[in-house]
Amino acid sequence: MDIQAIIDQIVGALREAPEKAQEIIADPAAAIENITGHQIEGEDMAAVVQGVLAKIGEEGGELQEKLACFGDMLGEKVSSLMGEGGAFGDLLNNIFGKKDE
Repeated sequence: MDIQAIIDQIVGALREAPEKAQEIIADPAAAIENITGHQIEGEDMAAVVQGVLAKIGEEGGELQEKLACFGDMLGEKVSSLMGEGGAFGDLLNNIFGKKDE
């Protein structure tokens, strides 16, 4: 399983249909399996989610704007699934968080 290929596939799916983010929020493992055909768990799930978020952050623009409202919800969902406290939420806040002006 090539994690980078999976990341690219998920980002491509989100570019085509940003509403798929809602599916990922509802059930990340099932949505990623539905998009890629790969069952992802544990550390691989964390690597995929971090990679997707990083790629969206790098690309910025329209995709980042469309997904900004889903960022915090996805981070909370994945954090609860992974049992990690706040790491994904912090990452998402860095990528999607509103800048104080």
